[in-house]
Amino acid sequence: MQFEDLGIQTKAGQSRYYTICPECNDKREKHKGARCLTVNDEPDNRWYKCHHCGWSGNLDAQGRYETVREKSKIPSAQKVFTSKVAQYLQKRGISKNTAKAARLYEM
Repeated sequence: MQFEDLGIQTKAGQSRYYTICPECNDKREKHKGARCLTVNDEPDNRWYKCHHCGWSGNLDAQGRYETVREKSKIPSAQKVFTSKVAQYLQKRGISKNTAKAARLYEM
């Protein structure tokens, strides 16, 4: 993925710069064309952050996230805890609802 894929204007020869945010520029009534998006275009550390709307991301991390998620051992659906695990959680004062909300899984 590249900055251009997100509609971010790049500046050749610069590794860190301000530019117009494609996410909020058209929605703004005042200060259209303001350079509120900080872009860092260093190798292996390409990120962007808008100081107006908060839109942000990391191009290098976004590509790896899906790969890591696919290879992880996290099941697609959360199953009911066995009695042994339920007792373990109860001894430590953790309710089943809290464990599910924290997305705890039993392997």
